[in-house]
Amino acid sequence: MRTLQMDEIYVSDEESEKNDYFNIQGDKEYNLNLSQSQQLREVIIQSQQSVINRRQQTLQHLNHQFEEWNIQLTMGNNVMVYGWGSKHQLLENFVDYCQENSDEHDWIVFNGYTPTADTRQILQIVLNQVLHISASGTPLEQLSRIRSAMANRERKLRLLVHSIDGRAIENWADQNRLSLLAAITNLTVIASIDHYQGMTGWDAEMLEGFRWVWYEASTFEHYLQETTDSDSVIHNTTTSDKDIHMNGLRYILRSLTQNGRKIFHILAQQQIESGEEGGLPYSLFYQKCKEKFLVANEASFRSHLTEFFDHRVFVVRNDKDVPSYIIPMSSGQLQHVLDTEFEHKE
Repeated sequence: MRTLQMDEIYVSDEESEKNDYFNIQGDKEYNLNLSQSQQLREVIIQSQQSVINRRQQTLQHLNHQFEEWNIQLTMGNNVMVYGWGSKHQLLENFVDYCQENSDEHDWIVFNGYTPTADTRQILQIVLNQVLHISASGTPLEQLSRIRSAMANRERKLRLLVHSIDGRAIENWADQNRLSLLAAITNLTVIASIDHYQGMTGWDAEMLEGFRWVWYEASTFEHYLQETTDSDSVIHNTTTSDKDIHMNGLRYILRSLTQNGRKIFHILAQQQIESGEEGGLPYSLFYQKCKEKFLVANEASFRSHLTEFFDHRVFVVRNDKDVPSYIIPMSSGQLQHVLDTEFEHKE
């Protein structure tokens, strides 16, 4: 039997055309997936730059409100700022603004977001370092001494409270002390609140003591200072799969709307069910969110995604050459987050 050489094997024109067709289609599919991945990266980069530009414009606009905030404090009112994003740097800038324009006030800055925050620390600092009197006794006795001393004091005191709804001070006792402080003559408070339900813990007496004048101050800034100082660092997961620190993620989730939390829940549940390598492609993720009436259209969906990307909660990874969204955490960590931060109905 003679062995056929390769150049002697006959291939019909029809079979050759079929082979060419499938080769071309395979190349098209590969190029399409590659093109989608590149386009998605370009869209993300453009969106992030657009967000940065808008943040800068927003901060400039908010800086113009400093004079009005200062007037409210001078009149004896207390100021509360709320809205999307960290207000930490904004309020620090406000303190600098006030000190540059006037030397009539003492300032105390209190970080309510730290795990060890305790409003009794404020009482001790006011008594020891501002009024230079004894800090002995119960908190109520300390408050009474502060009230008496401040009534006859020419130099006024201003208290800045970052994250007045911080987990360590959200209890009734700490909030009651803050409201009693805010009601003292010649002492005014400016504070930030991060969670839209943070105010639900105040009763009528607290609200009367606080006398808040509310200002919307959405900065859309990362909660870097709050999470870093509270040992809740959000690691850079843009180019790697490092875990998000659990406490940092909890802080971000508390600042989200209900729909935003549910969008996170969808992706987290998907990863838990499909394993740590599981994710959701854009189209499927959008479809799931729309079916649950969490977004009205793609613009709304992309807005939520941008926020998650800004806080580095979501990252994009190519699963079998298809870009998919994932949360860079283990299934065990995600399950713990869902068990502790979400109600069963979510």
